[in-house]
Amino acid sequence: MKGAGIEIFGKDMGINVLHILFGVRSVKELKQRCKVDKSDGVADETYPAKKGAKKKMREENWERKRNGEKPIHRPDSFCLGLSYLPSLVFASMLCIESDFNYLLAKILLSPLTGVDLLLTDGDPSYNFSEHERCLFHRLRNVCKRDLKLKEMTKNLTPLGEISRYLHEQYKELVEKAIESLKRKYPQFVDGGNFTGALTTNAMEGGNWRIKYELRVPYENPDSIYSRALLALITDSLYNFRNGMPSTGFGYEMSTFEYRAIMGREHIIPDGLPVPIELPAI
Repeated sequence: MKGAGIEIFGKDMGINVLHILFGVRSVKELKQRCKVDKSDGVADETYPAKKGAKKKMREENWERKRNGEKPIHRPDSFCLGLSYLPSLVFASMLCIESDFNYLLAKILLSPLTGVDLLLTDGDPSYNFSEHERCLFHRLRNVCKRDLKLKEMTKNLTPLGEISRYLHEQYKELVEKAIESLKRKYPQFVDGGNFTGALTTNAMEGGNWRIKYELRVPYENPDSIYSRALLALITDSLYNFRNGMPSTGFGYEMSTFEYRAIMGREHIIPDGLPVPIELPAI
């Protein structure tokens, strides 16, 4: 697909899924073309392990334990970054063999130009753009400093009791966070309820849907790149969800046809003509 690559320093580093599905470069253009009145966007990244990496890590950690060294906590992996418009479609993707950083964040967020609310996991790489932090990630960091929770975990307290404690302890914090979002983004308030994204679970669905669709570990970067992109497109064009027929925004409004990416022009890194220039956020 011509024009779907996101280029930086003369190299295609990501894919603009909005361009593939709607022929637009950003959410700003999508609003105009498809008459979308408001939009919230989320961005997050995960690290699918490479083929054989977990076995290699277990073996290395066994040797490290014997030698009194600190264990490795993450296997050799790919960095898979995604951005998503809740209730609409996926917006962008990158997959690279390095840790997430400022430049990758800029690539990932470029198609989200024009969103009314941007939510991220709080990684400092996103700090070049105004955004809100995922409520789940905020609470998780607070819990890490909760001495009582550490004691309950150490004593193998029943999960139901821990769940009740967390609900009671952090209920007020959650309510304050939601009230703050209501004041900052009144366009997402409906009947007194905040309708915008509160966590990156809007993209994950409780787990990484796309990571699940990868099925197996990959060794070749092009293979995982292509498989992840196909999963993004398929998810964005759904017409069946939650066990029943359900037509999504992408299915109704997209002009995409699978034959557009099944011909000679393959969507893989470094192989895209007419790259998109990275816009300012």
